[in-house]
Amino acid sequence: MRRAHCSSSVACLVACVAVACADPPAPTPAPAAQATACAPGKAKCHGNYEGRCAADGKAWELKFCGESAYCSEGAGTCQLVVCQKSKRSCSKDGKVIECTSDGSSESAPAACDAGKTCVGGACVVSACKMGEAACGWNALVTCKAGKFEAVNCPAGQFCDPAKKACAAQVCKPTAQGCKTKDALQVCKPDGSAWVEQACAAGQGCYNVAAVQAAVCQTLLKDKAPDGAADAGPTDGGAHDGATVVDTAPAAQDTGTVNTDAPAFLDFGKKEVVLEQADLLKFTLSKTPKPGPEAQDLKFSIASATYLGTLSMLQITGSLGLYNFEMQIAKVEEFEEGEYTTGGETGDKSLLLLNDGTNDQTRQQWKWQSSDYTIKVNKFEDKNGRVKGTFSGQMADTANKANKIFVLDGVFDVERK
Repeated sequence: MRRAHCSSSVACLVACVAVACADPPAPTPAPAAQATACAPGKAKCHGNYEGRCAADGKAWELKFCGESAYCSEGAGTCQLVVCQKSKRSCSKDGKVIECTSDGSSESAPAACDAGKTCVGGACVVSACKMGEAACGWNALVTCKAGKFEAVNCPAGQFCDPAKKACAAQVCKPTAQGCKTKDALQVCKPDGSAWVEQACAAGQGCYNVAAVQAAVCQTLLKDKAPDGAADAGPTDGGAHDGATVVDTAPAAQDTGTVNTDAPAFLDFGKKEVVLEQADLLKFTLSKTPKPGPEAQDLKFSIASATYLGTLSMLQITGSLGLYNFEMQIAKVEEFEEGEYTTGGETGDKSLLLLNDGTNDQTRQQWKWQSSDYTIKVNKFEDKNGRVKGTFSGQMADTANKANKIFVLDGVFDVERK
């Protein structure tokens, strides 16, 4: 019995040793952390998109700024343009002023070469012969009576310098699309041609069908919504194979396909809508043609109100010591048209100005119009826009012989 017991113990010992010498079971690996795209809350521009990093750092939330706005690199947010993107215009003394490609600022006036002056945004010879023509900014510049004059091209057209004539636009101004997997193309601001722009090293091009635009973005290994790894671009086309949707109209075919963006790009469904800034400005001069003493006044506070009981559209503005008021009457609500001195409604309209030199307790308005032309081009409902132009001559209410001139007036303000 002892021997049998001993034999059983040895068997147990062998079994125990066998268990002790075996490799322990491998631990279950921890799930790999998903790559982050950005620092949570960080603001950054992505082309013409404002971007903000999501709270989990795994996606950029992007909003398209659109044609009337640009993304400010400093703030990482959309800002209204201060001028039409890439537009060229002329200063009062015949110099060229050019808006930046993003519409964020205008250049200082640049003089044309000797013997030339600016017309329609282009430098042309001061004297010309009948039949000569050139292209300005979306305008055909032709010779009349020995001098060049500019006529804007119709909507949907641009001035073709090769033909020296207005022609149909090739594409919608500032439209975007992916040309290849690592390059986008942007339509010129005048609609004359597509311009290809290569994405930076390590970036790929993504189409955004919701706003018919595109963006270059750093490639990131991530998980697409269907769980398949997002390996970046597919061969020969735009990024990320999800549902392919071709949104480019036939007349403006960009040669690309628009595809859903990967998970680390969270595009908004429409472009950012910014509140439009009010505009009321004019040049104040002592002479009909502005000289060195002329002042360009751009009012910081402006508004438009319709006074139904008086059938009057009232536009007001203030800038430091300057206060301006334009009374257009009689005018029916929403009515557009031209109002001139001596016209059908002219006797009821007024331009009024204070420049801070008068005592308003004795003299309400320092200057009052004696001659004017006012054009109302848009007259919308409350919270809409009131737009137009104006000019005129004003007399000192205390001394009628003392006159000043209001030139190149523009208003584009919200109706209260």
